[in-house]
Amino acid sequence: TTDALVATTSGLDPRPMYYLDRKGWALDPDQALDPGHLDSLAVLGLKAVFVDRSVLEQTLSWKLLHEDADWRVYGPHGIE
Repeated sequence: TTDALVATTSGLDPRPMYYLDRKGWALDPDQALDPGHLDSLAVLGLKAVFVDRSVLEQTLSWKLLHEDADWRVYGPHGIE
């Protein structure tokens, strides 16, 4: 849904969150790679993490929902 909270790996760059037209968190790569950090944000309502592949090529511990040349989208395990 469009009111779901998301995170991006854009660090301080607000443009991805703006273009997604969502609210949430801008993470640095270390935060995105920390499963405990993602899980703590999930408790606060995080539903998806949008990973800019130019910023972070490594995969996350969450479930891969979508992948293309520029982005990977992850969600907590148990969602489709």
